[in-house]
Amino acid sequence: MNLKRICASLLLGSIVMLSAFSAEAGSGRFGVEAAPGYWLSRTTHAQEVILTPEQISAQNQDLQLRDTSLIDLTASPDRLPGREVRQHIMAAMQDFWQEKLPEEYVGGELLTWDSWQQARRNCKLVDLPEEAEAEYAVTVQRAALRLLPVSEAWNDEPDEHYDDLQGTVLDPAEAVLIWHRSLDGKFAFVQAEDYQGWVSLDSLALAEREDWLRYAAPAQVAVVTQNRKTLEAGGISQLYQLGAAIPLGKVHGSTGSLEAGTRGLLLPQRDAEGWLYIDNCPADFDETLHEGYLPCTRGNFIAMAFKCLGDTYGWGGQDNSVDCSSFVQDVYHTMGLKIPRDADHQELALLKQVKMGGLSTEARYAALRQQAEPGDLLFKPGHVMMYLGTDASGTPLCIHSTSGYFINEGTGQYVQGVLVSDLTYHNSAGEEAIDGLTSFAGVWH
Repeated sequence: MNLKRICASLLLGSIVMLSAFSAEAGSGRFGVEAAPGYWLSRTTHAQEVILTPEQISAQNQDLQLRDTSLIDLTASPDRLPGREVRQHIMAAMQDFWQEKLPEEYVGGELLTWDSWQQARRNCKLVDLPEEAEAEYAVTVQRAALRLLPVSEAWNDEPDEHYDDLQGTVLDPAEAVLIWHRSLDGKFAFVQAEDYQGWVSLDSLALAEREDWLRYAAPAQVAVVTQNRKTLEAGGISQLYQLGAAIPLGKVHGSTGSLEAGTRGLLLPQRDAEGWLYIDNCPADFDETLHEGYLPCTRGNFIAMAFKCLGDTYGWGGQDNSVDCSSFVQDVYHTMGLKIPRDADHQELALLKQVKMGGLSTEARYAALRQQAEPGDLLFKPGHVMMYLGTDASGTPLCIHSTSGYFINEGTGQYVQGVLVSDLTYHNSAGEEAIDGLTSFAGVWH
C-alpha cells in the first residue's frame, strides 16, 4: 500500500467529541475554537524571542544533517551519475516502483495494465544518460509535485478525493534542480529543498545559475503571513501559501512594474521559450506579507497557526490548502525554520524530543503539561498536531489539519479541516489520541 495512503487512513481519527471540551476554550466549530488571543494570554512570555536568526540558521543546518529529505540546493552537484538519478526517481515513486498493477481508480474506473505501463514508461528510466547534468529552474505558479509523471488523479476508491500520486505542492518562486524529463516531454523530475518528484514543465522557468541563486539563496525575503495570498505578475495571478518566502531585490533592466534598479518583490515569470524573466513588483507589507522572517516566538507559533483555522483539509496540498504536516511546516516556515515536509521525517529530525512510548495515560498528560510548549509538535502514526497549551481546566489542546475521526470502533466521520481539539478523540481501534502519541518535539533553545 502507498505510504501516503496509509497516512490518509490513519488520519481518519483526528478530530474530537464535543463533550470533551471546556466551554472557556471558546465556542465555535466543534466547541473549542478560541481566538488566538485566548492562547496568547495563557502563554508565558509569548513574545520572547526563543531563537535568534543566527540560531535558526544553525538549527536548519542541523536539521539537514539529521534528515536526508532536506537539501541545500546551492551545495548540490551540477552533475549526477545516471544510476543515482534513477534511484531518486524510484524512491519518489514510493511503492509505485513495483511491477505489480496497483489497485487504483482513475476517473472512477480501475487502472488498466496498459495505463500502468504507460505511466512507468513515461519515467523514461531506460533512457538515462551515464551522467546527468542539472538544469536550474524556478516555479512560476503553484505546482503539484507528483510521484509519477501523470496528471490524472489516482484514487484508492472510485469516489475518493485523495490523489495517491500527489506528493506535495511548490509555491511560486521556489528554486528547483531538474534532473530528468519525462518521455512525453510534459514533466520534469525535480529536486526541491524538501521533496523530489515530477512537476509539469509549464510550471517551471529555466534559469541561468546566477538568476536561479536569487531564489535558491535570497539575501532578503518577504514572507507570506496569511493562509493564502495572491500576487499578480505580468497580468497573471500567483497563489502563495502561509510561510512562502519571496525574494526581495532589484532588477537592472526594463522588466517589471517598478523602475529599473528599484527594490521590490522578485516575482518569477516564464517567457515563450520557457526561460525565466523577473517582474519587479512593489512590496506592500501588511498583516499578510512581512519583510523578512517573523521573530521566533511562542506567540508567533500560535498566531500563524490560527491563520489557517477553518481551512479545508488538503491532501498533499490539494484544494489549495494544507494537510497535517504541511500545515505545521508552513507555520514553522514563517519564522525561517526549515523542517521536513512529511510527519515521519519531522518527528525524527526535530532536535528537542520527548518519547511517549510505554507511558500511562496519566503520565502522558503530565509530560505534556510539564514539558510541552506552544508550537511543539505532537506525533502519532500518520499524523502531526501543534500544541497550544492547556485551557482553564488544565486540558491540553492542539490545532491541526485533519481528515476526520471515529465516533466508535470502525465508524468514521469525515470533517476535513483545520481545527482545535483535545486528545480524547478515537482512532479506528477505539484508542484515544493521547494514548497513540509516540512523541512530542520542537525547536531546541
